[in-house]
Amino acid sequence: MIVECIAITIIILAIFFVFLRSHKPKSALSTIPLISVPAMHILGFPISRWIGAISSAKVVDAHIVMDIIGFLVFIIFTSIFLKHFRSTKTKVGYFVLSGLFSITLTTILILNLLGSFA
Repeated sequence: MIVECIAITIIILAIFFVFLRSHKPKSALSTIPLISVPAMHILGFPISRWIGAISSAKVVDAHIVMDIIGFLVFIIFTSIFLKHFRSTKTKVGYFVLSGLFSITLTTILILNLLGSFA
């Protein structure tokens, strides 16, 4: 799933730059939390192998922890960026949709890791 995470990251960065070029910096900032899960999955490969080499932890377990950390970073960044929205409906919509995206992606990544090392 590394290729898919790279593609997701590139697409979200492209959306970020489109918002910046259209002079909508608040909208651009709201896309940043969406990068945390795929980026942490990408970074999780070398980090989990390093953790597996220096400790008795399994590589897959360390990588799953990295994915969960990516989701926690998403939650923290999302709660920070929610203050940029004026309307409560907009805040709820953004939180629900981005949350569903990140929960779904995190679940798929973890299940893929569990399936590939079973």
